[in-house]
Amino acid sequence: DTDRQRQPAVDYDTIGYMLLVTGKSEEALDTYRKALAITEKLAAAEPDTLSRQYDLSIIHNKIGDV
Repeated sequence: DTDRQRQPAVDYDTIGYMLLVTGKSEEALDTYRKALAITEKLAAAEPDTLSRQYDLSIIHNKIGDV
């Protein structure tokens, strides 16, 4: 089930945000990259699912913000 596979990416995203707002940019970037790896896999597995593509765009944006 891809929703269950997505949960670690959501968790990494949340942790990345907490690290970023506490000034730990490098750690945040590493954590966002972990979320990206999962999100890329899910987006590739479901290329026609807009929510997967949206998740991918969001994590790319967050990495760009760091």
